[in-house]
This record gives sequence, structure tokens and C-alpha cells, in this order.
Amino acid sequence: MGNWINRGLARLARIDTVFGSDVYVDYSHTYVWQANQFGHLLIGVFATLLFGFGLGSYGAGWGAVGVLYAFKEAIDAGIALRIQVGIFSIDKKEILADGVVDFLFVFLGGALVFTADPRATSGLGWFPEFHPASWLLIVACAVVLIFFLTVRRPFLARKAAFDKSGIPQLVRLSTFPDAFGTSAETIVPTIESFAREGGAAGVRQFVITGAPGSGRSSLAKSIGGDATAQRRKVRFLSAGRLIEKRRAGSEPVSAPGQPYAVAEADLVIIDDLSADLLAALGQGEAGVRALVDAPHSKGLSIFELAPLAADGKPLSDPRPLPQLVWVIDDRSSAANFHAVGLAARFPGIRIEKIDLSGQLSARRAAQKRVS
Repeated sequence: MGNWINRGLARLARIDTVFGSDVYVDYSHTYVWQANQFGHLLIGVFATLLFGFGLGSYGAGWGAVGVLYAFKEAIDAGIALRIQVGIFSIDKKEILADGVVDFLFVFLGGALVFTADPRATSGLGWFPEFHPASWLLIVACAVVLIFFLTVRRPFLARKAAFDKSGIPQLVRLSTFPDAFGTSAETIVPTIESFAREGGAAGVRQFVITGAPGSGRSSLAKSIGGDATAQRRKVRFLSAGRLIEKRRAGSEPVSAPGQPYAVAEADLVIIDDLSADLLAALGQGEAGVRALVDAPHSKGLSIFELAPLAADGKPLSDPRPLPQLVWVIDDRSSAANFHAVGLAARFPGIRIEKIDLSGQLSARRAAQKRVS
């Protein structure tokens, strides 16, 4: 029975214009929560009109839409749970909250049609001079508006955190396959704590390396995605872009709609650190300093400089070092960068290396099971 259900969910997931839209796998920064919920409201309106016309009653149409869309959201929840192909935990409350909110907007869209129908409200003539359908519609519109303004805050706060992170795609740890082998038991809780709790386990930096296609950047983006879901300030950028910012020194506070400045972020993810770039910068501590130390900053890294106010003055004293994730494409370069360079440049900071090499076949096998 379980296998039959899984096969059915897999087939439905391929109909990606209808089912599976609530799965956090590949949302880009163009995803707009408000437009999405306005669409759900319109679905409720037009579906109730359609079913009401067919059933001869908008009340019956409203009920039919509610039942069908609840079933659709249940399928979405099943798909969302099924795509957890790895070993990271998934927050079922997120899936439930998203599905319930979507359903309620569809349900409220149907309510607008139902309350506008004089036949549906003819027995509620408390104010003969003011037709019940009129004031019930006003009440329904007010309920929709209040509900929209209430629930939008947490959803938009999370979306804003993602939009300002610079992460090219919203992916989550729960969709990352098991690529850690026998080390999963210890490394998985550490990564989850790092992303979701700000490093409660004590790790402040990760160096991620592995063979091409092993998921180095995907893991880094997933860490960032989980951090933005907690409304943390994340900045994702390439190593080349980091060097440009390092040369420029302190940054101003980010403008609305623009990515966070490095100096604002709680978590900074540096992607595309190539072996050639590391070789050009130099070995050991000197190479790391050439990558991160800001000019004329008395030995501070670009991460520790306070952001600038509009008048060009620092907003505060040098700030604590944020969490860092380094993505390096060469294993030997990563080993030197981790064991020699970072350890010397940031003494006393706990830094862990994640090597995904050798796990590519397991990753592909996991992805094949999903598809």
C-alpha cells in the first residue's frame, strides 16, 4: 500500500503546474507571496462560480471547492514530505502552515461569492433596508483583508530574508540527499545547528569541498536557505566578489531590495573558491589574509568591519566575526586552506571541513529514487 501511494505521489509531482507547488526546492527570488495568495483568492472565486453554476447553488459550489482544495493540499503535503530524500530533518510545521494558509485563501475567495448571492442570504433579513447580501459581502471582504494583513508578516519576513541573501535559488537542507556516508550521525546535527540556531553546537566555520557534481554549492545554498527561513541575515557571494569588496573596505548599509552588505550578515557563504585563485593568493595564513583582510583596517577582516551610515561613518565598533561557509573545488587546496590558513588567521574558532568526494554515486542514487 505504501509503495502504491509513493508511486502515485511521484506521478502527481511531475504535474508541477498543479501539484507540489508548496515544496521548497527551486523557488527563485521572483517568487512573490502576496501575488501567490491573491491567486489563491481568485481560484476560490472562480472555482466557486463554476461549481455553483453547475450544482445550482453557490453554497454547494463553495463546499465542493473547499473539499477539493483540501484534498489537493493534502497531496501537496505528501509530496513535500516525500522529497526529503536525505537525512536532514524537515519542519512539518512549515508545510502545514503553508498548506493551511493557501487553503484558507481559496476558502475565503469562495466565501466572497457565497455572501454576494442574494439566494444564499435571503433568510438573514435583519435589516430590510440593507440587503443581507450587501453587508455580508462587506464583512467577508473585511475578513479577507484582516486575514491577509495578519498572516503576511511572518511569510514576507522570511521571503525578505531570502531576497536580501543573494542566494540564487531557495533550496533547503531537507531536500539534500545523504552524501555523508558513515559520518552522517555526527555531521548532520552540527550542520542543522549551524544553519538554524547560529552554531549552537560550537562550529563557526565550514569548509566544503568535493568532486565536481558532488553538491558543494548545493549544500552551501541549502545551509543558507535554512538560515533565511529562521529570518537570519545571510550573504551569499562568489570569492571574486569578496575580493572586490575587500579592496573597497567598509560597505554602507544595504538599501531596501538590495543584498545585505557583508558587514551586516550573520552568515556569509563564499562560493567558487578555486585552486587557481588560492594559489595566486598564497599559502597558509598569508593567503587567507590576502583574501579577507581589509586595507587600512589594523588587521580586521572584511567580515568584522562595521557597516557605514549615510554620512560615511561606521555605525558601531568592529563587530564579532560572523559564521562563514567556504566552498572550495579542490580537495588538497581545501585541506591546506582549512588546516593551515584559516586555523592561523582565526585562532580559537572551531572550523569543520566537509568533504563530499566519494559520495557522488550515493547522491545520484538518491536522486534517482526521487525521480
